Amino acid sequence: MVLHYTLFQGNEFGNGAYRRSFQITSLLESLNENVLTISQHPVEKNDTSFYERLKLAYHYLKFIDFSNINLHKLRYKVLDIVLWKKYLQTLKKSNENLIVVYELTYYSDDSLVFACQDLGIEIIGILHNIESLVHNQKSLKSDHLAPNWFQEEIKLLRTFSSIFTISREEQWLLNLYHIDATYLPYVPSKNVRDTCLKVRSLRQDVDKSFYLTIGTASNQPTIDGFKELITIFEILKLKEELLIGGYDTDKLASYLNNKEANIRLLGSLNDKQLQDVLINCKAIFIHQKPTTGALTKIPELLLSGIPVICNTASARNYYYHKGLYVYDTAKELESLLNDPKILSNFDFILENKNEVLLRKIQYRNA
Repeated sequence: MVLHYTLFQGNEFGNGAYRRSFQITSLLESLNENVLTISQHPVEKNDTSFYERLKLAYHYLKFIDFSNINLHKLRYKVLDIVLWKKYLQTLKKSNENLIVVYELTYYSDDSLVFACQDLGIEIIGILHNIESLVHNQKSLKSDHLAPNWFQEEIKLLRTFSSIFTISREEQWLLNLYHIDATYLPYVPSKNVRDTCLKVRSLRQDVDKSFYLTIGTASNQPTIDGFKELITIFEILKLKEELLIGGYDTDKLASYLNNKEANIRLLGSLNDKQLQDVLINCKAIFIHQKPTTGALTKIPELLLSGIPVICNTASARNYYYHKGLYVYDTAKELESLLNDPKILSNFDFILENKNEVLLRKIQYRNA
């Protein structure tokens, strides 16, 4: 039996986290065994003695290396551990071969990780991001600001039987810390792939006149990236228009006051509007502050036949692919845009390593 822990409702057309979770859920559903997906432990009566709870509190504090945690939080954390242990023990009675597949995200409950370790249950971690490296993100335990709580996260990741990463850089980094990490890239669903290929086909016979960038402007790294990109367009005095689309992007209107750059804000886009701008754009820009990159967006754009122009921080895992062009300065971007090859057609083959996770689960007792 596989117990799948995730905080996301897998949605193949949702945001990046939902798409990654949909990939994992679909993979697990393809297994020839019972898969139970859960986001929190069932509520049960806590009949564990005070002494046992005290021991759990002590061992949990050791587990997190006595990171700064207040007693009120610790009390509820111990209750979570007790309930996770009871639930896992119940499952294990009828499923001796129980394994937990745990999606690691910012708000994931490490009580389940501790309970698995305490009971000797194998737990596989699916890493959405290395959270301690996300721009301006604080540790929920120590309140340290990224990347100053990286060692906290490394300690947690070491408790997993194995880790699967969305990028090769994360795999390499974790391997340096002697963590058994395997590369499992994002692979969009068949429905998403079909949508991308439809866009690729429709792009063949249209005149393309503008550049495009898309993101959620309520996300601070994204809005900072938009502002930097606007500044670069202003410096270069590009004649082509830059269209900025996505949730809350209309908030950039005040920032554009007195700017000479040729920028148009689209605001939120429905599916039809998004498809239209993807079909008609010359290329799409992704410009971010150093953070987690665009690891679900880039392969879908390249599959759609859209050239992707991005700074190094955004390129991450995909910098070597055809159709993707990297810059770091306005001068480098100017050189790229003067090169006609960036608008030429290109082939793109998705990297699919889904079988590495399936093998790990199927042969866990081999």
